[in-house]
Amino acid sequence: MKKTILQVSQITGLSIATIRYYDHLGLLPDLKRNASGYRIFTQKDMSNLELIRCFRAVKIPIKQIKSMVETEKLTGKVFEKRLQTLSQQEQKLREYRDDIEVALLAIKIKIARYSALTKDTNSYDHGEEHIVNYLVELTKKNYQSEARKWLSGLFSDLMNKNVKPNIFLKKDKYINLYFKKENINTVIACFKLLSNLKY
Repeated sequence: MKKTILQVSQITGLSIATIRYYDHLGLLPDLKRNASGYRIFTQKDMSNLELIRCFRAVKIPIKQIKSMVETEKLTGKVFEKRLQTLSQQEQKLREYRDDIEVALLAIKIKIARYSALTKDTNSYDHGEEHIVNYLVELTKKNYQSEARKWLSGLFSDLMNKNVKPNIFLKKDKYINLYFKKENINTVIACFKLLSNLKY
């Protein structure tokens, strides 16, 4: 069933002005108009808008989005180019996700720290249990128990002042052993963050 621009705006959450702007830029190449000149949207147009919305949310340039929604001259080379573009964006999004994950962990550490200090100004609590649980989620399944024991031991030593936080910068062999390959960059970033904790 075809929809009006108002209906599409209500469904997608995009403003009417934004939808018109996307159409003006050529991001909706198959969009038709009725006899009165009003835009009418098919399910394909709706799918394209959702794709555009997602891409813009992660700052993919308009030019690249346009190249992916154009319908003319769809040859093998065009498909290869689109595949390359999408692969590049996938990598950027993974890096973006990693940055967000580390930032969220930093915030959780600060929340735990300040929550503890409101109860005891001498507390060294940084939310270690949460940190361990978070990192264990990034490990290889068959190493989760061993990694939990190792990480818990590290934090125990830190709280007892047996080691210094920079111990996290000296654990490369454990990172490669315990953690999934696709999570290693995130883990390294997390360990750099943890190396700055104060005990």
